[in-house]
Amino acid sequence: MKMNFAVLCLALGLASVPLAATYAAEPATDNVILPTDEASLSKLNDAHLKVVRAAMRECNATPRLTNDTPGCVVLSVERDVSQSNDPQLKAFNDKLPTDLRYNENRTPVDIDRVMRPSPQ
Repeated sequence: MKMNFAVLCLALGLASVPLAATYAAEPATDNVILPTDEASLSKLNDAHLKVVRAAMRECNATPRLTNDTPGCVVLSVERDVSQSNDPQLKAFNDKLPTDLRYNENRTPVDIDRVMRPSPQ
């Protein structure tokens, strides 16, 4: 039993190395300027929601031993966004707080609150 547990831990550790290497190789999105107009933000939000909803469908259709749908959704969204060749989508994803990032029911008001620059 101890041997199986050790092998499982080793396998999980080795499986996470490519994910960590991929994340470390990602260019920073700090210098990407997000649009502030409503039409462009709506387009980015729609593209991001498409990724979130696809992840939800994928994770709900995959049988699992435990109820790990939230973890599956997070990993799927982050994988799909990082594999997209859209720096604005990546920056949009990074700027969203986690309570909105993986929420398929967020509203345009939520996006405006987060994305629009606050008046000073």
